[in-house]
Amino acid sequence: MSRAQPKVLIDEEPNIFAQALREVAGRRHTKPKAKPVPRRFTARLTDGGPTLAIDGAGDFDDAAMIFAASAAAPLGASHLRVCVTDCETGASQHFCLDF
Repeated sequence: MSRAQPKVLIDEEPNIFAQALREVAGRRHTKPKAKPVPRRFTARLTDGGPTLAIDGAGDFDDAAMIFAASAAAPLGASHLRVCVTDCETGASQHFCLDF
């Protein structure tokens, strides 16, 4: 008894050229990601105190961290309550930062 050799179907074989073309075509039609525009924020302690203008932060979180690392933040505090305001939109977010 001879065993019949299994037929290899062309559809089952990997076609590396077709895969490469699909990848290139997929990259060509995707739009390049726009760089985030740096925004302007102001930050201050929620309880009051000096306001710090923060230029170039990417978002509210970045602005809060820049404020915490600045000289406007009080020394020796274990936590800060910070209010960050977007200068363009007027939107504000409040943060409680623990050290």
